[in-house]
Amino acid sequence: MRDSSRSMATETGSGSGASRSTGSNASDATPNSPSPVIAKPRRILDPRIPGAPSAEPQRACYGEHEVLWGSLVTGRLYKVPGQTKPGCETPSLPKRTPSEPKAPEPPQAPEALQFKIWLLGISPMIWRRVQVPASMTLRELHGVIQVAMGWEGIHLFQFTLRARRFGSPELAARSPDVPLSELRLRQGTRFRYEYDLNGPWEHEVRLEGRHEAAPGSSYPICLDGDGSCPPEDCGGVSGFLARRKAWTAPETRDDFAVLADFVDQLARKRSPGISIDAEEIDDVREALERLEVRQSWQGKPFSRKDVNGRLSKTEYLDLMHQQW
Repeated sequence: MRDSSRSMATETGSGSGASRSTGSNASDATPNSPSPVIAKPRRILDPRIPGAPSAEPQRACYGEHEVLWGSLVTGRLYKVPGQTKPGCETPSLPKRTPSEPKAPEPPQAPEALQFKIWLLGISPMIWRRVQVPASMTLRELHGVIQVAMGWEGIHLFQFTLRARRFGSPELAARSPDVPLSELRLRQGTRFRYEYDLNGPWEHEVRLEGRHEAAPGSSYPICLDGDGSCPPEDCGGVSGFLARRKAWTAPETRDDFAVLADFVDQLARKRSPGISIDAEEIDDVREALERLEVRQSWQGKPFSRKDVNGRLSKTEYLDLMHQQW
């Protein structure tokens, strides 16, 4: 009885082992699948691969081709004899070549920005065209505008760009020590520059273009302009226009008439022994003084040569700070 029961158990165990073996073979014989089946590596020594590391090779099948992957540690491929299907080739890794060092990029040429500045509310237009380096700050641009226009830098200032104000700290504005390159100005961008806010003198500033700085050129530089700069503390736009009209007022013509009469008398009294009255000399002196005052009301005439001479002497670095 014991022998028969042992034989039955043996047959039952062999049957279950056969079934597990059959299931394992069925798994290996699975038909082609869309995704690879990768066996989990085991830390054993594979005697079939000479010099292989201790991790068992993994196998992945794609349709009719079978790829044998080597150790996960080294990333090398090994070909196991008798394990590839007919027509299946073991892929080879590309040869590693040392990467060539990248050549250093050539330094970028400095960039120059071209601005046109003009006074608002005055006709004929009073304007200037300047070129400055992109690395220049708004404070330095303020100094360049002061020199180019003919101002003296004795009042507060501010720039208004995209609803942000940069200028004198007394105005609770942002610091103007920001480079123009960081403002992301595009061609055609306009912003406001105000000087002497009691007036005030409002300037429109427009970026006309960007280009590489010409070799051998010094920046900033004034390219062109027209119109005399109004005098300081003349009452703003309205006061300047009123004083400018005084040059054509009847009083001015009367003073010129006094000068003309005096010259005529000099021509007729050139005979020896004839002198000129002291009263006539006083009248001429007073007429000259009035004409000189009216002439100052016309503003400072623009001279591109003089402006560039002052810029080359870096006077804008002084005028970018308020002069007391």
